[in-house]
Amino acid sequence: MHKEHAIVVDALPVAADELCRKFGFWKSTLALIAAARRRRRIDGQLSHFSNRLRRDVGLPEVYDPRGEATFTLWDIRL
Repeated sequence: MHKEHAIVVDALPVAADELCRKFGFWKSTLALIAAARRRRRIDGQLSHFSNRLRRDVGLPEVYDPRGEATFTLWDIRL
């Protein structure tokens, strides 16, 4: 594991240097910042939450246009 880890760690600075040489420092930096912002925006979306989880956090339920009944054990009310 240590041998493989060292290979991966050594490859990142080399790849960063190559990108900076090819595209320039500022273009590479701005591309990295843009990628980080896009990732943060994707991670913050709530569209993948189930209706049960949406109810737990106080959000309205989402209607399923497919019309399929998605039933789980969590939907059983005792």
